[in-house]
Amino acid sequence: MDSRPAVISPTWWIVALVLAAVAAGIVAMSLGDRSGRRGPDLGDRFEYQIDQYQRIDPAWIRWVQTASFDAQVGSGRAVAVGPEDRIYVGGPQAVHVFDRDGTARHRVATPSPVYCLAVAGPSQAAPGRVYVGLKEHLELWNLDGTPQVVWPSLGARAVLTSIALVGNEVFVADAGTQMVHRLDQQGARLGRIGQRDEHGRGGFVVPSPFFDVAPAPGGMLYVTNPGALRVETRSADGTLRSLWGEASAEIEGFFGCCNPANLAVLPDGRIVTAEKGLLRVKVYTPDGTLDGVVAGPEQLDSPALAPGDGLADREFAAVDVATDSRGRIIVLDRATGAVRVFEEKPNKEGNHR
Repeated sequence: MDSRPAVISPTWWIVALVLAAVAAGIVAMSLGDRSGRRGPDLGDRFEYQIDQYQRIDPAWIRWVQTASFDAQVGSGRAVAVGPEDRIYVGGPQAVHVFDRDGTARHRVATPSPVYCLAVAGPSQAAPGRVYVGLKEHLELWNLDGTPQVVWPSLGARAVLTSIALVGNEVFVADAGTQMVHRLDQQGARLGRIGQRDEHGRGGFVVPSPFFDVAPAPGGMLYVTNPGALRVETRSADGTLRSLWGEASAEIEGFFGCCNPANLAVLPDGRIVTAEKGLLRVKVYTPDGTLDGVVAGPEQLDSPALAPGDGLADREFAAVDVATDSRGRIIVLDRATGAVRVFEEKPNKEGNHR
């Protein structure tokens, strides 16, 4: 006699599960937009929940717009601040330079669209040198726009999105390869940050062409990891030191598929972040605590989401950010080339936070 326990064939319940899944899929498709442009119909309640995040509690908004001007670039990708707080805006065909009050100074033509910019300060190598990032290489200019040198291409896959100057080294965020290039002052590569180990760990997740790097205290770097919805602090050799950020539609977190899109650092060490899709510019302490909001969709003239719209419809709506020596935050509307200048509101004691 066979004493082994009876084994019931699972065939019948597997078939039942498959049929149930197919039926559920058919129902879901019948409820959704078959064109695929809107995605599934989640109803008015879901649309309202998205719309409510456009409105930010005024108590959080601790900055005020004090100036604005049209950079006359049309769409632009990059803004940077140089000596005397001059504002540099990169457009499709040129870099435009303005005084701190928005008065135009000069325009320097470029052979292709400008993807990113940096200007060396007094404590950095070659003060006043302008680093212009085109799609896959950098060009270096004097302060007046006179070309100095063209550095070699960083590769056919490169999509350069940000430049950070740290001491005598240049760090370039590359959304195409999802790494940060570490270069010397001659453009030679010293290393790359974000290479994955044999287990696929240690890299950045960059689903779209938004990837930023900025100097941090002590020769360190702040690097966005947008697909992971966080900001990382790394040493010059790429070692991860700390990280912060959480996925959330609430004001303390980062919303969407991949944020923050851009960042900058204030003179007092606080970090400015800019989110794409749902446009929000915020200020955090270095440990990742939300300190205040600079501007949200209402302040940045981002149109309210219409019924049926989703964040995917504005996936590439974004702003770039920079800071100047007086602690002002410079915001570039990448779609229109409008530049907005924000200053912190004084607290009750008459001091800035």
